[in-house]
Amino acid sequence: MNANTDVYFRESDDQSFAERVIRESMAEYFNKYEVEWTPERVSKYWGDHENYDIFYREEKVGVLRLAFDEEACIVRDMHVLPAYRNLGVGSQAIQRAFTAAWVRELPSVRLKTFVCNPSKNLYRRHGFALVDRKDNLILMEKKVD
Repeated sequence: MNANTDVYFRESDDQSFAERVIRESMAEYFNKYEVEWTPERVSKYWGDHENYDIFYREEKVGVLRLAFDEEACIVRDMHVLPAYRNLGVGSQAIQRAFTAAWVRELPSVRLKTFVCNPSKNLYRRHGFALVDRKDNLILMEKKVD
């Protein structure tokens, strides 16, 4: 099987899974930068986002949360459980965000990440460029082809 058939997405109503995956994925950065984690970080905007569970070969392995404004699809959260990283899951999630932007005729996809987060290398490989930096966060963007 290739990554395109191994990875798929389902709309999610499983806030508890999203909260757990996000908390676990971000714990290192929240601790490092003294950011307080609360489940409300997810629940407050749950209804305002498109929320997806990410599956790899029938296993629920991550979460993708997208928001939209008049200029971009915004990747609010994209988290994959550690055992499923480097299998093409993140790349497929990025492609899903670009598809969502394209369908809505939005010109770009944006995201924020911590400056020390190695996922920024994945984003660069997919053509994202640094747009801005504020404290420990960087804003990256790529135009929709």
